Amino acid sequence: SKANDLQSGTVTISVTETALHGVMLPLLNEFHERYPGIKIKLLNHSTPQALTALKSGIANLAVVTTPISTEGSLNFHKLREFRELIICSTKLKDLAKRTLTLEELCSHPIISLNRNTRTYDFYSDFFFQHGIDFQPDIEVATADQIMPLVKSNLGIGLIPEPMAQSGDVYILKTDEEFPKRSIVLAENADNNMPTVLPKENEVEQFFSRIMASEGACQRLSNVLYDHLSDDDMQTDPDPEHLVQVLLTAYTNGDISALLLELCGRSLFDLLREAYLIPIS
Repeated sequence: SKANDLQSGTVTISVTETALHGVMLPLLNEFHERYPGIKIKLLNHSTPQALTALKSGIANLAVVTTPISTEGSLNFHKLREFRELIICSTKLKDLAKRTLTLEELCSHPIISLNRNTRTYDFYSDFFFQHGIDFQPDIEVATADQIMPLVKSNLGIGLIPEPMAQSGDVYILKTDEEFPKRSIVLAENADNNMPTVLPKENEVEQFFSRIMASEGACQRLSNVLYDHLSDDDMQTDPDPEHLVQVLLTAYTNGDISALLLELCGRSLFDLLREAYLIPIS
């Protein structure tokens, strides 16, 4: 029975920072109380990395934030909605007394998550729809870095609601509001896990163009070795999990599974960071 299947073992969940704070903590507590024999392994990924981990077999489930593509082999279940907050420090508290235009907002230094996240894509698309080129002054790797920077008067922060903390910040209003976003649970539609990077001719042709350019090869090489440096190298404390990742990557012919385990980046993440494919 399903109940017996959940008496022991390990479930690996790839989760974004916003999803962890927005829904996962109470759900994990409830799950742990209901199934105390199940070990939980959480992987901290951006939405693109989390979905890659799920498709590659590194994770059993992924809890991510929209926007996402709902096409392909995954099923998605909406868990909750949330909104974006625009926050400033006490130094700029007078701005909270009125409604700002987006142009006025962008006349101040902006702090946001970096361009390797779906949140950045969401902001960029929103401002583009209103005729503004989104160019934040400070890009951060994690949302929990935004609040301290705002409180230090380094700029106005764009932050997902679940990551906001009360105290010493003010919420700003704009004439155009961000659309609501969702936290969703993603799971494989079947047990056949497709590769993230197919081996069709167009992919081989794509890499042929990269290899024909010395500059492109150098950029991709630099990005990869930067992530494989001593500071960025990730070590898996669970040797059995690492062996499973190696087996899955070999079986599926999926290099992204291996790259995610070693440096936290899929192949497409590396290509984006090397500006070899579009960021959005």
